[in-house]
Amino acid sequence: MKTKVLYTNLLQIIFIGLSLVTIIYVRVVTAGASQSVYAGNTAVLNCDGDPGDSLIMFTWKVFLQNGSICTLSFIVDNDTYNGCSNRIQMNRNMSLIIHNSKITDEGNYTCEIVNAVGTIINTTILRILVQPCVTLKSKRDGTAHCEAIGGYPAAKITWIPESDGLITTDKVLQPDKSWTIISTYRPKYPNVTEVTCVVSHPTFAHPQNRSVAISNSGGNTELLVLLIPIIGVLTIGLILYCKRSKIRRFFRHNVKGSAAESAQSPSEQNKEDVEPYASFTQKVNTIYSTASMIPPQ
Repeated sequence: MKTKVLYTNLLQIIFIGLSLVTIIYVRVVTAGASQSVYAGNTAVLNCDGDPGDSLIMFTWKVFLQNGSICTLSFIVDNDTYNGCSNRIQMNRNMSLIIHNSKITDEGNYTCEIVNAVGTIINTTILRILVQPCVTLKSKRDGTAHCEAIGGYPAAKITWIPESDGLITTDKVLQPDKSWTIISTYRPKYPNVTEVTCVVSHPTFAHPQNRSVAISNSGGNTELLVLLIPIIGVLTIGLILYCKRSKIRRFFRHNVKGSAAESAQSPSEQNKEDVEPYASFTQKVNTIYSTASMIPPQ
């Protein structure tokens, strides 16, 4: 009987010991929450969970979106460690404060509270927001250009009527890691005289709609630029074709004249060259004879 009682007590002691060990190493993990803040503002992340009076330490582990990792920790004997940016600080109430938040601060922030019972883990997903500047204008070539400049995350642009246009969209990364979206709308049909640009972004309570009138008369500008040289060449060709008979007569006359001149014999050419001199000599002789016949005074 005594042996049975001792065996039962031993089992109870073992069960209690295992229970204590389980309690000491328990890890309470809370679901990750999401928090958004505008770039330039201060973000405050709370570490949920009450460690009671037996707090040993708490730690913030930062996993940034760009892949870098840093840690901040506080121990009850007032020993602190900050391996992150100077803009990031901890409070005694276990909150994490991020001053002048930037797009590069986006990431997962995990708080770990260690007390005599176990560890409480809480993760917050921090998202940084930058509101884009929206512009819409029409071009002389008949296209419309809609831009969402400097937004984070990148804005989304759609068009109305979407099916009646040729749409091209470019995404440009800015030096501050924000995004500029440039979308161009070219109407397919001449009856499209007005289009609407719709810009969606988390910073907008509702999508922004901007409308602009477009003229399809300007849509033919590029075609005219290509046709003008062609028309010019055809016009010159037509003029030359119409005047080909005159051009032929001109060349025929010049060719015949040159041939006739070259066909003259050397004696004829010498005759033509001598005749002016002979005529001049004859006139001089006549004058001399007349002067000799006048009697002296």
